[in-house]
Amino acid sequence: MTIQAKRRSTRRRCSSRKMRRRWAGFSRGGRDVSPMKSKTEQREYQRRWMRARRDRWLQENGPCRRCGSEESLEVDHIDPQTKVTHAVWSWSKARRDRELAKCQVLCKVCHKAKSDAAMRVHSPCGTRQSYNKGCRCPNCRSAHAQYHRQRRKLVTRYRTRSVVPQRDFFGRDGEVA
Repeated sequence: MTIQAKRRSTRRRCSSRKMRRRWAGFSRGGRDVSPMKSKTEQREYQRRWMRARRDRWLQENGPCRRCGSEESLEVDHIDPQTKVTHAVWSWSKARRDRELAKCQVLCKVCHKAKSDAAMRVHSPCGTRQSYNKGCRCPNCRSAHAQYHRQRRKLVTRYRTRSVVPQRDFFGRDGEVA
């Protein structure tokens, strides 16, 4: 690299002393220095800033789509399969708007009802999990009974041994004599 090329690359990075001084406050000795006095103050500022963005979006997109309530509004993904993440408030406007286009505003009660209904659809009938969620059809009852039969067998097997089973450091069953 020639001397002139070196000078040009240096000029591009920091064109003036004023710019160098401005950036010097944010990075000293390889560590970042925040413009706030402390990390807790910085975090609190960011929380307020993201809360304001969220509240503004909820206000612009109106009351609950189902019941029209204005209380305890939440962001709900219309199709949960298209969801990237729920933490969109710190993103750029274009990226945030793309994600929020897949969302609607629901109150807390309607959001919970929609989520509960979606969970009931995904739990297959005839399993112990669906029995625990309240289903009492013959298939779920037999799955629940089978689970408890297997569990009783394991408990009686361990009771008849003279050695007490214990878990080792990694959570595996081991035997201590």
